[in-house]
Amino acid sequence: MINEIFSIPGKTTIRCVSITEPGYLATGDDDGLLCVYDPQGDLMLETQLKTGITTLSLCPPPALKLIVGHVTGALRLLDLQAGTQQSLNPQHRVEVTAASWAPSQTLFATGSLVDPIRVWNSQGREIARLDISERVETLTLTPNNWLAVGGKSGTLSIFDLKSGTPTLLQQMLHRPPVKSVALHPAGRVVMVSSGDRMARCWDVGNWKAGTRTNAVPGGIEALGFTPDGLICCGGKSLSMWDGSELLSHKTDIGGVVAAMAQGNALYAFILSRDKRSGRVIRIGEPVVDPLGVTELTSTQQQSPDRPATPPRGDRATPGESVGLRVAESLVSLQERYQLLLRARRDLAQAGALWGKASFFEAMRVVTSTESNHVRGAFLRYVSTTELREMSLDRSTARHLIQLVMHELPTADEEILTACAKIISVLIRTSRGYVDDTLDSVRLLLSARLEGPVGPEAMTSTREAMLLIDGIGQ
Repeated sequence: MINEIFSIPGKTTIRCVSITEPGYLATGDDDGLLCVYDPQGDLMLETQLKTGITTLSLCPPPALKLIVGHVTGALRLLDLQAGTQQSLNPQHRVEVTAASWAPSQTLFATGSLVDPIRVWNSQGREIARLDISERVETLTLTPNNWLAVGGKSGTLSIFDLKSGTPTLLQQMLHRPPVKSVALHPAGRVVMVSSGDRMARCWDVGNWKAGTRTNAVPGGIEALGFTPDGLICCGGKSLSMWDGSELLSHKTDIGGVVAAMAQGNALYAFILSRDKRSGRVIRIGEPVVDPLGVTELTSTQQQSPDRPATPPRGDRATPGESVGLRVAESLVSLQERYQLLLRARRDLAQAGALWGKASFFEAMRVVTSTESNHVRGAFLRYVSTTELREMSLDRSTARHLIQLVMHELPTADEEILTACAKIISVLIRTSRGYVDDTLDSVRLLLSARLEGPVGPEAMTSTREAMLLIDGIGQ
């Protein structure tokens, strides 16, 4: 059974969330607004921090603490009952991408774009580091102090932290990236969701692959187990499995399941489609078709119609003129590359939105897509447009620099060149909006120059780094 506990109103565009039993919720945005709600939906804490929030992790009662990770690599530990907070040192050098509490509430771990993973005790003292040479997508600590690390490459690494010196136990490969990890209540199996839109079961006794779910349209953003061991898969839909058979599948949930938390019950947060509001639900023992749900079938995927190019007005603003050219280019790219269903839909939607002079909405669609082709095409085109004409506001500029930072570690030559050009333009036109990210950006650019880089990419990258260095002088 699914029960809604409370809903939260729209304040700003939510970047990250964390939920814990019995229904505590924390949300953060790109401008640094942090909100914490109690299980009745009342606002416990609202504070404006100086830099954008990229990850959150709530520790359930009795500790009730909160880890806050920032785009700059900074970390905070808040004690919500005592009303205190502290900055953690040493901080990460670049954007914090994941954080997780151990069920024992004595440890937590944090990961970033390129830094080693840090393991901390509950007082905020660093006790161990794990070298990971890729972006960390998800972290999960188990009751026996194992740490599951999901990477952008699709690798799930299991480390044993009990001895004090982290020991690698096992690595399992999935289609990139790893999105979510959940441990069975009895500790027998681990479920992992990845870029193939499925969830796979691994036996923790012998690390052999077990059952897997069917592909879920829209992918699986969050995983959880109900107390009786049923698997819950959340994304653009909400599915319940008994390990081999689909029990129910609800497609019209009004948003995206962004987070789940296990405990005496399974809790989930459904983020609205505009990413400004949401609701907390409690998932009990499911019954078949409890809310008028539809069975999952292979016929649900249909090719979308090509969106009509927005009409060109007699009085097009500079932003609208650029937007219309981008819309036409993106739809052309859609036909040229013949991308997969999801990539084509996102690309066309971004083109149509940008064609209506809504650069921010277009970028929001692009950043949420799983397709490297879409993000790459978007960045290449942005690097050739007149960004100065767009008069980017603070929120849009920060979203754009974060998209660039996300792509820099693995970008090919062409996209690296595009990213460097975008960074240079943002420094010249929107510097006041992105100053707090430039140290992290420089580290990412410098790391790319340590490997083989073509002449054009090298020139653009060095130019961006020189501009950043000039700011500090």
